[in-house]
Amino acid sequence: MDPSIVVCSVGKKPDTDASDEYRSHGANVLSTRYHGTITVRVWADGEVWVNDHKGEQIASLPIL
Repeated sequence: MDPSIVVCSVGKKPDTDASDEYRSHGANVLSTRYHGTITVRVWADGEVWVNDHKGEQIASLPIL
C-alpha cells in the first residue's frame, strides 16, 4: 500500500502508534485527537474531501 492520507481515530497517542512510520513514507496523517470528528466525502467524479469537526477541509485527493 502507498496511502496519501491516513486517518487515525485515537483519544491519546497509543504505544502502538504508527503515525511517524506513515509520515516517513509521505502520507498525510490526520488524527481525531487533533481534528475531532473527521469526515470523508467521495464525489461521483472521484474527488475526495476530508473535513474536520468544523466542516473545514483539511485534505483532499484529486480526481484520478
